[in-house]
Amino acid sequence: MIECARSCGINLMVAENYRFLPALDKALDVMRTADENGIGQLRSIRIICEGYRAPSNWRRSLRRTGGGVFIDGGIHFVNLLVSLGGFPERISATWLPKVFKSSEGEDGINILARLPNGASGTVLFSRATNISKTRQHVTVDGGRGRLTFIPYGSEVILEKGATKRKIRTSKSYRGTRKMVREFQESIIENREPLMSGEKGLDDLSIVLAIYKSAESLTEVTPMNIPLRQRTGTLSKQTQKPVLIKLKHSPLVQFCFKHFGASSHLYRLKHLFNLVNSGLRYAAC
Repeated sequence: MIECARSCGINLMVAENYRFLPALDKALDVMRTADENGIGQLRSIRIICEGYRAPSNWRRSLRRTGGGVFIDGGIHFVNLLVSLGGFPERISATWLPKVFKSSEGEDGINILARLPNGASGTVLFSRATNISKTRQHVTVDGGRGRLTFIPYGSEVILEKGATKRKIRTSKSYRGTRKMVREFQESIIENREPLMSGEKGLDDLSIVLAIYKSAESLTEVTPMNIPLRQRTGTLSKQTQKPVLIKLKHSPLVQFCFKHFGASSHLYRLKHLFNLVNSGLRYAAC
């Protein structure tokens, strides 16, 4: 898909909404600050997502999902980890004892990653923690301070010793508004989108390395899959207009009829409607 889109001069973007969360952008701004307002050299990242929801329908099938809850929902937190700390050098993972026996895949996993420059990253992801509602939390420690935030929240907390400061962000909208805007601007500006197909493939390769580690009980090196050199700008010679008419397509209508208006499908339909309103160069 990546090679096909590039050879045809068509924009390809992965709809990874977590990459466009205002709280993440604000945390990255603080981390990039080299003076006393920053947190210093990155030491560790800890990401937690816990909730209680049994897999249903097709999500119980290994063949249909490609794994369990982590490849389905945990990949968002892989993207958070990579955005904050870079592509992992080594990964070790452990399945959590299974709660939902009717599902063929895992319902929880714990991950330890060695990040560039010696930093450490951990992700605890569980859909079988018996609590009242899902909790997500990110902690980033540097040599001079700590950042904490809730992915869908509207603030980042900066701590240095006894000093604690709240940094407000814009409303998150789950990252979807900024995500769709980025797709639109990448088309108008004829450039590669921030969340390119290659970056989506990187996230998937990390998830597969995590599964391999958990299955083999060994440490694994994730593969940063090599692709042809990217230019960052689409070729004017190969660019071809593609008008997407999916608002009433059988696929979208089937999904809404049989799966309901889930958040992912809602975002998909919102993107299709935006594209139909005037954008003519796209690949989904």
